[in-house]
Amino acid sequence: MAKGIFVLGMLLLIFGIVILVLFPIIGFLGILIGVVFVIVGITTEEAEPAPVPPPPAPVKPETYGSKHGAHKAGSAEVERKLPAPGYVYCPYCGEQIPKTSKFCPNCGAAQD
Repeated sequence: MAKGIFVLGMLLLIFGIVILVLFPIIGFLGILIGVVFVIVGITTEEAEPAPVPPPPAPVKPETYGSKHGAHKAGSAEVERKLPAPGYVYCPYCGEQIPKTSKFCPNCGAAQD
């Protein structure tokens, strides 16, 4: 947009100078408007588009096994997604528990 205003200002300057000989008032106004457009075109910065952040990488679910082979689902391994930040899965019952827990609030097993 600023480049277009600058070019328009330059054209008005040329027009004003050419017309100044035949019609001094119109030529003077053309020069005046041309100067204003050139100044606006120079001082106006075109906004750059905001960068688009890349999409988040997909999180692959990991398989967590049990130390004793017993899970709620009764299978040897249960496929779970990564735990929330600050949490881990209990190796005995598979519930998500805070990392700082000494015992699982679900099954009561001591956390190593």
